[in-house]
Amino acid sequence: MSVCSNTRYCANNAHITKPSSRPPTAAAEGGVRCYHILEVILSYPFDENPFEKYFIDLRHWRGIELELYRILVRTTVSDPNRRELVEKFNNAKKKSKRVIDSNQLTPREIDVYQGELDLALERFKAEFPQPEKPDLCLHENHSLKLKTHADNTTHIVSQCSSCGCIVKDHRKDSIINWENLPSFKEDLKRDEDIEYQRWWNLRNQIIDRITGEDGKIPNFDWDGFNAEYESKKPKPISPSECKHPETLITYRQYDEKSNCIVIQCLECGKHIKSISKKKVENIYQLPDFDPTIEERRWKACDIWYKGYSQALDKAKKSYKEKIYQEIVSGELKIVDKTTFGSYYESSEWQKTRSRILVRDGRKCQACNEKAECVHHLIYDRIGKENDLDLISLCNSCHNEVHTYQNSMGPSYRLTPNEIKSLVFKRIQRT
Repeated sequence: MSVCSNTRYCANNAHITKPSSRPPTAAAEGGVRCYHILEVILSYPFDENPFEKYFIDLRHWRGIELELYRILVRTTVSDPNRRELVEKFNNAKKKSKRVIDSNQLTPREIDVYQGELDLALERFKAEFPQPEKPDLCLHENHSLKLKTHADNTTHIVSQCSSCGCIVKDHRKDSIINWENLPSFKEDLKRDEDIEYQRWWNLRNQIIDRITGEDGKIPNFDWDGFNAEYESKKPKPISPSECKHPETLITYRQYDEKSNCIVIQCLECGKHIKSISKKKVENIYQLPDFDPTIEERRWKACDIWYKGYSQALDKAKKSYKEKIYQEIVSGELKIVDKTTFGSYYESSEWQKTRSRILVRDGRKCQACNEKAECVHHLIYDRIGKENDLDLISLCNSCHNEVHTYQNSMGPSYRLTPNEIKSLVFKRIQRT
């Protein structure tokens, strides 16, 4: 078996073929001679396919990367294992990139298509190469900060005092007097973080300029939804958000041997702080601390958030249906200027699709029924795919492949031989 790489003559630069005894023939373009006169095998080239190892290796390292990230999110800044976890995460991320860089299949040189946006981004990347994503912070000096976002929402984070990175998020109810925390230092950043963010900001500006108003779907009206919902069902103030407008000194009995004097908020029921018994006379005449006030408030908050979440899901569903109906009716005209958005309507895709169907004998390469579509094993070269990127499937197998891949998480791709062996059908049945 041999692989013909003469893209100008063979058109299908990735098909695996068998040598022919016929003499070499002049190519259609420019008289270039092809010395691999070939008899094309009518099926996808499964043998010695580079995607087998590539997809499996990528799954492995991305799986490790994701699992380590989930662990890191749950670890505290002072965790003695954190440094080792960060180093392992950074290593897994580099391994994933190394695997991606190893996928060096040549894009085809015929029937090439690129959308307006991707052409602009390609020119941008040629002039301004994308910088490496900075590694996670390994510094050990962190402090709690209150970060305020553009929509005026606030979050509590651990910020590295050396490079300004956000190391961890915290729940407000886990921090006493969180509203008094110092503000997040926005100007404290590493040079590589500044350069990385600057590159993405410039890229986003190009996207906005090319996309224009005719390429934008109206955003979901968050402010309108929140205002309408809270006008009908005012949000209860949680103990972590309460400003404690009215307080009372109370006697709190934990068990037979343990008690203390505490200041309790009468609004939310929170135990604000303890005070010395020496500062209070007749402590046994103080009113008892009432834990049920806080319990009732948290229960009210839980009920409110559940109702809010259900109403939000309903509103988003209604919004999506409205957008869909407006697009279908022609009331809303959206021009997708990406390659992905416009490629499938192009003559370049129709030619590529026809060539792949012919290569595969117009048979589904999974179940051997009539092929009805051409599936992308990978989208890295969309618009100029190497023919190995594409495989013919029937609609049923195609839908099941995507359903299975989506169930396995983002970026999960089945290998060609897994598709051929119907692994997605067997696993779903078990």
